[in-house]
Amino acid sequence: MSDISKMNVLIVDDTPFYRKVLTDVLRKLPQIDNIQVATNGESALQKLEKAKYNLILLDVNMPGLGGLETLKKITTLYPHTTVVMLSSENKTATDTTLESLRAGAVDFIEKPTSNDLQENIHSLSKDIKRIITLIHIREKNPPVKKHPIIYPASKITTKPSSPTTIPGPFDLITIGCSTGGPQALSAILPHFPKNTNCPILIVQHMSPTFTTSLAEMLNQVSSLPVKEASHNELALKNNIYIAPGNLHMKILCDHKNPTHPILIQLNDKPKSHEPRPSFDVLLESISNFPEIITLCIVLTGMGSDGMNGISRIPHEKRFCIAQDPITCAIYGMPKAIIEHNLADAIVPLSDIPDRVKTLLSSKNSPLA
Repeated sequence: MSDISKMNVLIVDDTPFYRKVLTDVLRKLPQIDNIQVATNGESALQKLEKAKYNLILLDVNMPGLGGLETLKKITTLYPHTTVVMLSSENKTATDTTLESLRAGAVDFIEKPTSNDLQENIHSLSKDIKRIITLIHIREKNPPVKKHPIIYPASKITTKPSSPTTIPGPFDLITIGCSTGGPQALSAILPHFPKNTNCPILIVQHMSPTFTTSLAEMLNQVSSLPVKEASHNELALKNNIYIAPGNLHMKILCDHKNPTHPILIQLNDKPKSHEPRPSFDVLLESISNFPEIITLCIVLTGMGSDGMNGISRIPHEKRFCIAQDPITCAIYGMPKAIIEHNLADAIVPLSDIPDRVKTLLSSKNSPLA
């Protein structure tokens, strides 16, 4: 697609109400050129045989060929088409949506449930505009969906200004991600070392129902236990904690305790940071405890969340890995880190677990 202002959109939903509302929202946007609708997966595949679409809005729950099954066929037959799932709040839809993200959907939109029609329209309009921005970013930085380049270890970029020794041992590992995050986390967490000797805290931009299901899904595939974080919970070594949707996650640390036990704090304070949860908020709280040495990992996602927080942690107290642009679904968050010279290593997604293992075993050794 050479002109982002000329977009063809296919809405696939068995509910007449949502087909109409989404069509009305899209018609008001100047970037949209043509809108088509399909009532089920079979009809959508027939339309894709006859025309190209820049964006497919695909309902998760449909009779006949369901959303996930339709998605898998689309990603196989039309791998360069952007598919965004339309999801409901119920547990089945949430789980299927997360499975769809792992299977190739770029993002999802929650169907609004307010009794106020105008509020629902406003919510959908905001989400659609976000998706258009996402597509614009993907146009500038097309993802490599199949056979991504795997760099030899000698060519993995390490920042020239990195310290001569790796800070460590690490007291904490933090991971921040947004669009494309569930798929990225599913790819790397199964290969993390089983003995990190520290907790792992994850901030994934998602709403509450979805972070609960994400933790459950990742717990099934991860090499370490994964759970959604709770307020005032002690962050245990060799455990992974995901920030709940719509809550910021911070830490407290006991200065008097030589083992630096880390206590998780959650709050729903006003969104001075967007989104909520925010990776910046977590990292800024870590910066308040200079005794903590942190390994920061910034994965795929829109925006620049994490950049300000990492900059507040002294360089000698952290090591920052940024996912490389080729393997990102959306090259936004890592890009901000790299462009502001905050990345100590720029690593393809598949190589991140091995790099983590190397760093955890370094113990203040010279940087390779």
